[in-house]
Amino acid sequence: MEIGELTLRQRLVLYAVGYIFAVLIAVSVAVVLAILPTVFPDNGKWGSFYKEVEFLHLIIFLGISYTGMTALPGYALTLVLARRMDLHSAGFYIAAGVLTALLAHLILASFAGGFFLNGLKIFYTSFPGGAAGAYGYFLWRKKMLSVWNVRKNSRI
Repeated sequence: MEIGELTLRQRLVLYAVGYIFAVLIAVSVAVVLAILPTVFPDNGKWGSFYKEVEFLHLIIFLGISYTGMTALPGYALTLVLARRMDLHSAGFYIAAGVLTALLAHLILASFAGGFFLNGLKIFYTSFPGGAAGAYGYFLWRKKMLSVWNVRKNSRI
């Protein structure tokens, strides 16, 4: 294998595991940002944090499920644009992560028949989550390309 080339297996590992990392990071950041205001006493009653944490496992499961399904088109578009236009900077992936979060909400709204008014808290926290997930993919990609000894400017 020449430097700068990846096998099909390496590409699949890079893209599939990178997507899983991006989704897990995005959901984790969005959930933490959504629950974080409940620890302050001015956001409601003192027990609101414990009420939110009681359903944390369900929130994380649904977040991973919905994000995994709805963010895939934006992720694929990001990979295609990054490869065709040779854009592999952290800023590009962060901006693409924010736009992927918006696209995911539009896809979810099209299936649900509209935006959820009760879900505005998670709507606003999904943008930093998408940015963090995309940055996590950027770091994963950078690490794996260095492990596989791929040149920095290769078109992968």
